[in-house]
Amino acid sequence: MPVSKTLIMASLGALAVLIQCSVVPAFAQDSAVTGELERTAGASVREKLQYVDDAIDEQQGAVKAIQKLLEDARRRGDNYTIECVSERVSQIGALAQVSEISQASMKTALDAEQTERADHELRKVAVALTKSRQLLLEARGCDEDSGVALGETRVSVEGDRPGEPKETRPVTVDVMELGVDPPQQSPFN
Repeated sequence: MPVSKTLIMASLGALAVLIQCSVVPAFAQDSAVTGELERTAGASVREKLQYVDDAIDEQQGAVKAIQKLLEDARRRGDNYTIECVSERVSQIGALAQVSEISQASMKTALDAEQTERADHELRKVAVALTKSRQLLLEARGCDEDSGVALGETRVSVEGDRPGEPKETRPVTVDVMELGVDPPQQSPFN
C-alpha cells in the first residue's frame, strides 16, 4: 500500500513537534500534557504499557471519527469543511503513527531496562494524545453546522447604571494601538 506524500510530510511535521515538545521539561509543557504525565508518574510498567495501548486506541478512534466527518462533508459537497477536516485527519494519522513507533521503542527500552528512554517514549505518546484530542475538537468545529462561527464579533451594550448619565457613547479605543512602536528587533517593523 503506497504512502502518500502528504502523509509522509504530516508525519515528519508531527515528529518534529513531538521531538521539540519532549525536549522541554514537563513543567513547561501544556497543562493537559502535564496532567497526562502526572497520571502515569507513579504507575507500574504494566500500567504505563496499558496507558500507551489506550492512547493508541483513542487516536485510532479519532482518525475514524474525523474520516466520518470528511465523508459527510464530501457527500454534502462542502469544500471548506473538506479542506479543514482533511488537514486534521492527516495530522492525527501522523500522530497515531508516531505513537505506534514510540510504543515499540518503549517496549524495547523496557526490555533493556532503560527506564529513562521508556519514559521519554511515554512522554511522546502523551503529547501525541493531547494534540490528537485537540485536533479532533478542531475537526468537529470545521463543520458549518457545528455552531462554531469564524469572523468578527461585535458587542453592543446599552443601558444606564444608577448614578451614570443617561447617554451612552461608543468606545473608540483601538486595543492594538499601544502608543509606542515595537523595538527594532521586531520582525513587524
